[in-house]
Amino acid sequence: MAAGKRTQKRQTASKRPAESTPCSSSVSCLEEDSSTHGHPKRIKSISSNQASDIYSRTLESAIKDSLKLSASCRKPLVLYLYGCDDDRLLKSKTVSEYLCNRFAVWARKLDTDENKKQTFSLLKKEFGSEITKKVKQYEQNRLPIVLVLGKVQCSLVILGELDKVQDPVKFQAFLESVLEVFPDMIRPEILTESLREERASLIREQDREYEESLKKDKEKEQQKRLLEENKRLEEEKRKQQEIRGQKEEEKRKQVLQSLNQQLSEEPNANLSKPITILRFRTPAGDVLTRRFFVENTLKTVLNFVEANGFSIDCFKILAFHPKQDITQLDREKSIEYLQLYPRLTLYIHRRH
Repeated sequence: MAAGKRTQKRQTASKRPAESTPCSSSVSCLEEDSSTHGHPKRIKSISSNQASDIYSRTLESAIKDSLKLSASCRKPLVLYLYGCDDDRLLKSKTVSEYLCNRFAVWARKLDTDENKKQTFSLLKKEFGSEITKKVKQYEQNRLPIVLVLGKVQCSLVILGELDKVQDPVKFQAFLESVLEVFPDMIRPEILTESLREERASLIREQDREYEESLKKDKEKEQQKRLLEENKRLEEEKRKQQEIRGQKEEEKRKQVLQSLNQQLSEEPNANLSKPITILRFRTPAGDVLTRRFFVENTLKTVLNFVEANGFSIDCFKILAFHPKQDITQLDREKSIEYLQLYPRLTLYIHRRH
């Protein structure tokens, strides 16, 4: 009868659905001694950090590192509930390492009514009444008990359960049976997550390309606005220069008109009064010729030159006999006094 129950339990453990990320192939958690022909030797007790982590870990932390992970990273959750001195297996270095590498483990001591009450309260809060009821049905003399939970899709699944856990070989076989079925149970979910991540990655890539395209469009638009603004400023500058040039030209014409009005009438060659004939060779090679009364002042001569578009501020008037710039002479002196008669050729040169 007992043998039948044990067989039934093994079958249940192997058929239990499990959820977690695919685990590596199982390895033995027991050390073997060649002198015992392959039989497990005595399990070593340890005081490692891994063992202490198992005892100090909160249920919330264990759930976070197992049931709440994505399918590709998920581990089964082992609930290890024990009484006084029933945690021998957990104190084994090889067992604790095996558990911590492949499962998330939460261990709880049920040695007092208060501890039981707190444990049942935690289990009901996190897993509901079904799991709590499952734990309560085990009597005190069946401790320690191991309950392995997993999440498949959105459902919490009991992957396996084992009571009176003392035999390390049996414990190893139980854990390996869970790890054999669990990857297959969550494989569709892993595939779904992978496809979802591929779609998300594609969307992110499309979003990135869109943002880059949008950024380039903004840069082009900004560059276009900048070019248009520069063009507008250049056009405005050109118009201002044109207006300024028109004003300067108008002012120059007014000056020329004023100078022409100030010029006395050119003497007739047949008059008896003494006159001089002055020839002005321009920078372009043209020749300007005019008669002046010798009694006219140098200012009259300079006014004639300026009236023809050669500002004295920009041009000098050179004589070579003697060599001099007549614009530097006293403008109130007469032509006769300056000896610019009876006939003289003068050269207009731009000032440097």
